[in-house]
Amino acid sequence: MSGNRAGRKNGSKNKRTIIIELMEQRLGRRIDDISKLSRYEGMLLKGIQKALGGDTKAMAFILRRYDDAESLRSRAELTPSEQDEIVYATLVEKIKRELSETKQ
Repeated sequence: MSGNRAGRKNGSKNKRTIIIELMEQRLGRRIDDISKLSRYEGMLLKGIQKALGGDTKAMAFILRRYDDAESLRSRAELTPSEQDEIVYATLVEKIKRELSETKQ
């Protein structure tokens, strides 16, 4: 648990996830309960609507946010976790042991 008790609630999405999800949804999506959207989600949806309507400033804004989020997502996916590093090191040691046993 984080030391920030007033921090973001468990299960809430970060801004990067929100913009990616909104941009990758199909057109014509109905929002059942608009009161469940965060202000950020609502503003992004409005920006997306304006962009789809031909507003070039909205297009530039939304696409810039989406590109930034996508580039961060792709970098995060390529970064091995601590657990990945441990698994890799264990495999390397196992292979070294097996190689040394076959040479003897």
